[in-house]
Amino acid sequence: MSARVTRGRERFVKVFRLLALATLLLVGGGSAVAAPLDTATAPEPLSIHATIESVGIVAPYTGDDNHNNQAVIRYRRAGTLTWRTGPEMYADRYLREWRVSLVYLSPGTEYQIEVQYTDPDGVAPATVSGSIRTRPDYPDVGSGGNIMYVPDDGDLQTVIEAASPGDTIRLRAGVYHTSVRLEADDSGAPGHYLTIEAEPGAHVVLDGSDPDLNDPGVDNWHHFQGDIYYADLPWGDVESAPFNLPHYVGEQREGDDVRYLLYQGSGEWSRFLDALPGKAYYDYNGRLYVTTYAGDDPDESGNEMHVSRWAIGITLDGADYVRIRNLEFRYYGWYGIYLKGEQGADHNIIEGNTFHGIGKYHIRIGGWDLSASGDNLIQDNHFYERGYRDSGWTWDMQYDYAYSVGVRVNYAGPGNVIRRNTFGCGHDAIDIGWQSHDTDVYDNVIEECMDDGIEIDDQPGYNIRVWGNRIRYCSSGISNQDWFTGDYWNSGPVYIFRNVIEGGDDPQGRTAANGDIDGYFSNYAFKVGTDEDWVGRVYYYHNTIYIPDTSMGGNGVQSASGPYFSGLVTRNNLWYVRGRAFHLTTSLVTMHHDLDCDNLHNAGTLTDTRFIRWSDSGGPEGNGIYRNLSDFQAYTGQELHGISENGTRFNPDLSLQDGSPEIDAGCLIPGFNDRGPWAYAGWGPDIGAFEYTDVLDLSESVKVASPVSAKAGEEVTYTIRIVNTGTPLSATVVLTDTLPLGLDYVSGTLTATHGTAWLTHPTGSTTSTSVIHWQGSMGDLPQITVRYVTRVAVSDTLALWNEAEIADGHSPVVHCPALVIVNSWSAWLLLVLREW
Repeated sequence: MSARVTRGRERFVKVFRLLALATLLLVGGGSAVAAPLDTATAPEPLSIHATIESVGIVAPYTGDDNHNNQAVIRYRRAGTLTWRTGPEMYADRYLREWRVSLVYLSPGTEYQIEVQYTDPDGVAPATVSGSIRTRPDYPDVGSGGNIMYVPDDGDLQTVIEAASPGDTIRLRAGVYHTSVRLEADDSGAPGHYLTIEAEPGAHVVLDGSDPDLNDPGVDNWHHFQGDIYYADLPWGDVESAPFNLPHYVGEQREGDDVRYLLYQGSGEWSRFLDALPGKAYYDYNGRLYVTTYAGDDPDESGNEMHVSRWAIGITLDGADYVRIRNLEFRYYGWYGIYLKGEQGADHNIIEGNTFHGIGKYHIRIGGWDLSASGDNLIQDNHFYERGYRDSGWTWDMQYDYAYSVGVRVNYAGPGNVIRRNTFGCGHDAIDIGWQSHDTDVYDNVIEECMDDGIEIDDQPGYNIRVWGNRIRYCSSGISNQDWFTGDYWNSGPVYIFRNVIEGGDDPQGRTAANGDIDGYFSNYAFKVGTDEDWVGRVYYYHNTIYIPDTSMGGNGVQSASGPYFSGLVTRNNLWYVRGRAFHLTTSLVTMHHDLDCDNLHNAGTLTDTRFIRWSDSGGPEGNGIYRNLSDFQAYTGQELHGISENGTRFNPDLSLQDGSPEIDAGCLIPGFNDRGPWAYAGWGPDIGAFEYTDVLDLSESVKVASPVSAKAGEEVTYTIRIVNTGTPLSATVVLTDTLPLGLDYVSGTLTATHGTAWLTHPTGSTTSTSVIHWQGSMGDLPQITVRYVTRVAVSDTLALWNEAEIADGHSPVVHCPALVIVNSWSAWLLLVLREW
């Protein structure tokens, strides 16, 4: 029987526990009789959704009232003969579904899928099949459309409304104080994306603040009392709430914007008065009060004031196939970019942008109680906020008065991909919740969040996959909280694998002004908890947790926010923590878990309690405290194949060195460590995020410029050869090459024989015009060549020297220099031939 492959389940089932658990059927007269059992299984068509490298499958069925059926999945590439066994499927007995994800798939490839059922009471049909194609690594955006420029005195919205699918809208260098909306009629089309971008090489800013507040010819700010000043905002009043209220306030300080704590309404005036400098209060009647960080008059300080005039930079309200790239978004009150609409904003690309100084969510995908906006690609963006730890705020202050998140996905459609972005500071980096199933979050770098690096909270849904992320010095690494709060009962499976979570005390030694360290020092890698007693499923596979020294708890998994949590499965994780590997404080949060094959470092000794807390009772001491692995195994039956070895030897990137006890000590996990880029080598899988490899030898790498002398307007080609004279390896190699001033990159000339190469333009840089990046795995290749062309852009005579840096995270960085002489003097020598 062929499957009905759907775009994603449009039904989001609300199941109340009373109905889900009912075993009696009320019939006439109010009497209760046992309902007849339907014990045989009747499978229904599969629901399948693909992203770029993953596929999520939901296999619904009817019957099986006695809950004893089983299901397994297998898959293969279309056109091949060999079937591969998939990961274990998760049984949701109450919704009568089996759910699972396939990972490490190839982009743009068709796969055939079979789910095979067994049931002692009978099943028909026994096999349900379907097929689906993964999305390409990058969509076909098309070419050949019109290139339209926003006039210097023109309006971006007007140009958008005049554009057609396939067109490119470009903005010249400058600051645009604007807010625009694209609706369904403004969409691109498959193979004909509508692109909004900066002119190549230009620094373009979309700014949501009111520029009039920085007019040097106007006295905008008036003294109120002490160090408090106020300005009247003619556009900000309660009748226009919420979108026209100033939800972001900050100032220019040390070359960048720094956020203020923002208080609003009469009930918060006293809190505003008591707060630290760097604060604002809005009275809902058009008047804004501020105290700058220096306590001076904003008109005389020389620092710009940033007060959000517009709520949203770009709204995609039902617009599909739109690409937004290489722009800077700042000072918007609510969102930098918002993807929404009753039918959703689908198949959009947001890439290469910078977001900062945004009131709430830098990018928001989804709506409220309406799941829409899917299959979007958010990649290679940079998100950051200033204030927070630099301003000495407590955790409560920033949560209540400066709450900011990089990417928020809630009530979203399936298929959103968030990858290769960087996040710095703020509250959370990435939040996924409220029925946003089939979402992928991978290869992001996240640093110094005052709460969670990644949050999979609030009844998130299923087939959410989080892998390959590096989270550093956040208060919490990844959160799994509030999965069951009364509306939806379908959380899981969620897959969290191959992530690195590193933490400790704040790297700069910062604390809150009152001495608090909550939000500054790492507290735990994972936190779990929910309000209702229900079973979900989350898999922690092959994560490396490194929190060796912190003044906070420093635990691996900690119960928080709700007394319940069930359905945790851990395999092959490396828990190198100062506190306890597991800190689950009651029996309600230790049920239905399955832990095995981890390395649980024992940070304490037999004289303290720093190893495992498992409930508030049981164990050798009757209080849930376990001081060693053997006791934990004997009393709980958990971690029967786990180890507790403290002798791990780390490389700088937290991969393993030779002699580490994790090598070959892990368990086989079908679909996660037996195929694809992380197929194990040796006798068995390694514990932790990395499979052990030998060390690359890249010392023979070289960079060559040709020609070595050029005039203004002439081209110079750089060739970088990354040479490995060591053994074949899967380690990631990274190349960075900053062009010197005087050479401009020639568009479209960057090539690489393997891996991924791209170009960035550092915001505000005064030392370079462009930065060449390359990243990839050498594998068994002895050499990879990266090549690009530049053009001499100066008329002065100069010696232009720069170095490419090549790093693999293990061995020392390799420096490859090259020298080019531009506009050199030519000397003509007279040749005299004797006796000619």
